[in-house]
Amino acid sequence: MDRTIVPLYDSFEVPALEFICDSTQMETLFFESIKVKEAKQILKSDKCKVKYVICTDDTNAKDIQEIKGFNKHVYTWSEFVNHSKNEKVEYQYDNIQLDDICIILHTSGSTGVPKGVCLTNRNILIQMDVVEREVRY
Repeated sequence: MDRTIVPLYDSFEVPALEFICDSTQMETLFFESIKVKEAKQILKSDKCKVKYVICTDDTNAKDIQEIKGFNKHVYTWSEFVNHSKNEKVEYQYDNIQLDDICIILHTSGSTGVPKGVCLTNRNILIQMDVVEREVRY
């Protein structure tokens, strides 16, 4: 699932977050400092395959060091943005197929584990087309 987006909602409890990270084999996690406690619980799990962690706001240095202790590459938002500016990225659009998974949305898991709904690039493009038509008229 190269470049697939998997949103993690604020309402998810840690077990649901762990399940989603494990089942999607998530490699990169973005989080806000308000969720640092949950992020640390997920990241220290043996099932967690996350390699890169990006803190989208001011997370204190102690928490960042603790997350680095889980053998993760940790970046603050400014480090991530600066790294992105300085690194030449070559996108391989020719490898992206219309029926590749673009995003996985999960249910709340209120009756069990969260269930994922896979939307393909085609799904997203059709929705964008519909919105563009509606806005135009």
